[in-house]
Amino acid sequence: WGSSEPEPDARGSSGAMGGGAAATPELAIERLRTATLASERVAALDSLKAMCSTRRSELGSSALSAILDTLKAEPREPSTVRAALDVLLQLFASEGGGVDEEGAQNARSFLAMPGAVEPLLLSLQDEELWVRFTCIQVLTSLAYADRQRLELGILQSSAGMMHLVAVLQDRREEVRNELLLLLLRVTESNAEVQNFLAFQEGFERLFQIMREEGMADGGIIVQDCLKIVNNMLRGNPLTRKMFAQGPCMGWLPALLALRLQDVEAPGAAGGEGVGGGVGGGALAQV
Repeated sequence: WGSSEPEPDARGSSGAMGGGAAATPELAIERLRTATLASERVAALDSLKAMCSTRRSELGSSALSAILDTLKAEPREPSTVRAALDVLLQLFASEGGGVDEEGAQNARSFLAMPGAVEPLLLSLQDEELWVRFTCIQVLTSLAYADRQRLELGILQSSAGMMHLVAVLQDRREEVRNELLLLLLRVTESNAEVQNFLAFQEGFERLFQIMREEGMADGGIIVQDCLKIVNNMLRGNPLTRKMFAQGPCMGWLPALLALRLQDVEAPGAAGGEGVGGGVGGGALAQV
């Protein structure tokens, strides 16, 4: 989704069930449903993951249902959650990134299951890098497959938006940047999502990221933040009022500042740089 993935710890998926004991999707799903130990669940999930590259279409709703039940199970074992998220990402996202039609169908089937979004949002509370990073990628895949249904699931969750906003404070760039891509999608048109993000100091948190990235001297991250701000403000009187009355108005001049080279050669790069990139693009819309 635009960020380089951190390297996961090797778990040896290919031999997870030992000697091909779970050679079919049906057997692996049954092993997952009947497992009593975390190690058994991880082994079954690793077998399913190994099948995704060649038997993705065979796994379907049966595997998704079993994985969702695993994510809902208490107590939540980090190793099991991580393995479950790995399989979901394989089922939803294409090899080159994004979501192909088969992955989109799997994602829509998953979202149609009751309570599908809640355990993913709860997984964001886990601060382990690979769990949080992969969870955001799974949510982004769902957002591209069926944004409206994902937004509904987030809003129906008792603390869905709070979990997302909290991750904005993650100091790891891989996690933060992936979350910005997700927020870009879910703030496009849903006023409730926009309002909730604004009430949770979303503007302030986004501008803090931009300040850390250098404001007008920043690059794609500043642009993504500005696009999210624009999404939150566009056609929304409430968020516009909140923005106008908040501290972010005082930070806008730093985004409008033009560097000497931009003034001397405003058309040298097709209007890009501060004037046409960060300042003239997303900021002009804000």
